[in-house]
Amino acid sequence: MASAARPGGRGGPKDRRRTNLVALVNGKSGGKQGEKLIAKIRKHVGDANVLDIVKGGPKAAFKAHAADGPNTRFIVCGGDGTVGWALQDLDAVRKEGILQQDVAIAVLPLGTGNDMARTLKCGGGYSGGKVLPMLKKAAVSDTQRLDRWKVFTLPKAQWCSSAK
Repeated sequence: MASAARPGGRGGPKDRRRTNLVALVNGKSGGKQGEKLIAKIRKHVGDANVLDIVKGGPKAAFKAHAADGPNTRFIVCGGDGTVGWALQDLDAVRKEGILQQDVAIAVLPLGTGNDMARTLKCGGGYSGGKVLPMLKKAAVSDTQRLDRWKVFTLPKAQWCSSAK
């Protein structure tokens, strides 16, 4: 189960120690806007906490930061596909037993396919402005649990014949 950090929350995490923010950036998202964003975020959170997930995927990033502790939050920078990829890899890492606790994930939308970010009230897309206010929000926003599920569709003939 992932928790989403939503901007505009009142207060912040119950544990007030400094948040360790890890950015998972899709460098190809938003017309390669992600490449520029990587350099901006590194200025604020350091090289080790910014990963271009095109090079290694989100799974490697979750594994690398699994032992960082409960104050670690991730910010996924990309479109709906990137967010889905990160959540899928997070599920895999949890199934492997590498991560036990819930993980807070914020979304910084890049590109145009940002329905999830809009639903979570993260905005419709990053337009190249200052990144520090967004990082601060991701670090202190309240979290909300997300329930993820899958829908499988079958041809009508297949599900009608199974009902017999």
